Amino acid sequence: MTTSPPIAPRKQNTDIAYAESNDDQHSDPYHWLQDKDDPEVIAYLKDENNYCQQVMEPTLDVQEQLYQELLGRIRETDLSVPYQWQDYEYFTRTIQGQDYEQHWRRNLDTGQEQLLLDENSLAANHDFFELGCLEVSPDQNLLAYCVDTTGDERYQVKVLDPNTEQLLKDSLNDCSGNLIWSMDSKGFHYGVLNDQQRPFQLRTHQLGTSQEADSVLFEELDERYFIHGYRSKSDAYLIVESGSKTSTEVWYGAIATLACGSLHCFSPRRDNHEYYVDHNGQDFIIRSNASGINFALHSTEHNQTNEARWNTLLPHSDNTTVEDIEILADFLVVAERIDGLARLRVLSQEPAAVGAVVRAEDKYLEFPEACCSLDCVDNVAISSNVLRVRYESLVSPASIWDIDLVSGRHFKLKEIEVVGGYDPERFKTFRTECPSFDNIKVPVTLVGLKSSFSQPAPTLLYGYGAYGESLDPWFSHARLNLLERGFIFAIAHVRGGGCLGEAWYHEGKLLQKKNSFEDFIACSRYLISQGFTSPSKLIISGGSAGGLLIGAVLNKAPELYLAAIADVPFVDVLNTMLDPDLPLTQTEYDEWGDPSQTEVYDYIASYSPIDNVKAQEYPHLLVTSGLEDTRVQFWEPTKWIAQLRHKKTDSNLLLLKTLMDSGHGGVSGRYDSMREIAFEQAFILKTLEI
Repeated sequence: MTTSPPIAPRKQNTDIAYAESNDDQHSDPYHWLQDKDDPEVIAYLKDENNYCQQVMEPTLDVQEQLYQELLGRIRETDLSVPYQWQDYEYFTRTIQGQDYEQHWRRNLDTGQEQLLLDENSLAANHDFFELGCLEVSPDQNLLAYCVDTTGDERYQVKVLDPNTEQLLKDSLNDCSGNLIWSMDSKGFHYGVLNDQQRPFQLRTHQLGTSQEADSVLFEELDERYFIHGYRSKSDAYLIVESGSKTSTEVWYGAIATLACGSLHCFSPRRDNHEYYVDHNGQDFIIRSNASGINFALHSTEHNQTNEARWNTLLPHSDNTTVEDIEILADFLVVAERIDGLARLRVLSQEPAAVGAVVRAEDKYLEFPEACCSLDCVDNVAISSNVLRVRYESLVSPASIWDIDLVSGRHFKLKEIEVVGGYDPERFKTFRTECPSFDNIKVPVTLVGLKSSFSQPAPTLLYGYGAYGESLDPWFSHARLNLLERGFIFAIAHVRGGGCLGEAWYHEGKLLQKKNSFEDFIACSRYLISQGFTSPSKLIISGGSAGGLLIGAVLNKAPELYLAAIADVPFVDVLNTMLDPDLPLTQTEYDEWGDPSQTEVYDYIASYSPIDNVKAQEYPHLLVTSGLEDTRVQFWEPTKWIAQLRHKKTDSNLLLLKTLMDSGHGGVSGRYDSMREIAFEQAFILKTLEI
């Protein structure tokens, strides 16, 4: 028999000194739950986990069935598509029964294959494992890699000689996972985290020396800015990008040797100017929003980086967002977004003046479906005119294509297999629009069996709506578990995301954040009114900032939903944003606002999920958390659950599952990840009494 849910004591709060700057004496009776060194806190989390396990115990057979169905669709032993770099082809292998990838290379002259790194060996004896980066030295004799074995995203860097299979003595701690070899292969530059989990320094490490001897090449003192370094596509420059949510500043220097000397500022930072830089061998290519929020494309010579000397390649457009660029020998490939759809635009470059665009030869690459995800991947050789693209949609499994930009020929290299057979013709997918509270049309993308659209069907509605992230359609082997049971899966492309460009993002952040919630509710009402589903069959889901979306929506319109899943949800918004000493808080002011300002404080307080829990009925709710999470601290979902238990008036399921050895991304091994998916799907089926 299931025991009663644990109840967290409400304690008088005296610890939030940072909230006293506001006249509203903000109360937090669950503040005590923030101390993970307190045995009482750990005991409470374990009680919640035990309760969750007991409630879900009757679904164990269903969980196993769902897991086996998912596992049965996966090709467990598989190879990635190789990509060529210098004298080798590089690829990964997965082996049946092993959680992690093996990294291999093949000598193009001899055909001999060599195992570079086996993640399974590195993960042995660790409850959590994540590979942050894997970088082969330019002379291809050494391998540097970053690992996280706790889930807190603080990486350790190791250096391996793959020919002898021996580790060098070099070992670096508190790294960000960002590493760039110098072209002489004598060392590398790497990112370092401060106590607030911010990448604030780029240091230089010479092989064979200790970390204490490393020099600081670049340091960012502004807490809003994160730094990230990379080698230009031309291999000529080290480029260091220091960026906040609204502004960037780029520095660059030669990378031929480890001693690259001082860095040079490309263009000084200023408020609301974001720009990103690469180098094509002759000119710098710049993506900038100086002339408009949707970005334009420019070029300039290496000694003419002042904005006044930039040449415009693609001017700003009100209906087209320039999202990224890929540099090839004679072409620039521009990732654009037009009316919410991802497109790849090819610009030809005149050989005599690299960067000069031949307008007559501009073209868009064609793919089978307009509503899809397109990503340029593994395009490592600037000398090539063959573009590699990953393509997928809600009904098309991910596939890898090589596109010869000279001849226009498309070569499909591989499609990720759905073992046991899969017929996309059985499914229907489409995008529609629904009016929000202010009559703004919000896109919704749906997929399901064709028969599922003939009557109200159980529906899983997913949303995110933050940081300008666009939820392009993606294929999921796991989702087929639900679709084959008659479910519809839907994506609400709410404001705050980037589906319809930068303006769409800006209309769902700061003092317009509530638009995200209203849009999601409008999408829910639309799905119900159009007969796709009903409140007794509608389940919603979101994670991290998407968990904030779920929490705010449940407070405002709980009657629309049967159940909800919130993964590592950002739900204690006001308390977190009031504490500048927490990881990431200060850089997040540009997304959510600084509550030291009364108007911002009042606005956040009016939607922060924990602060707006009401004495009302709520749907069934499953919440997940990670004890080592540094992005959304474990106490946010923990305190939210406690507040809901205190105030809600129903007897619906309210479950908290805290992963005690994981962080923001959840469990790390692929088999454990599939079991977690089966667990959440079993929760959905349980609430539907299926």
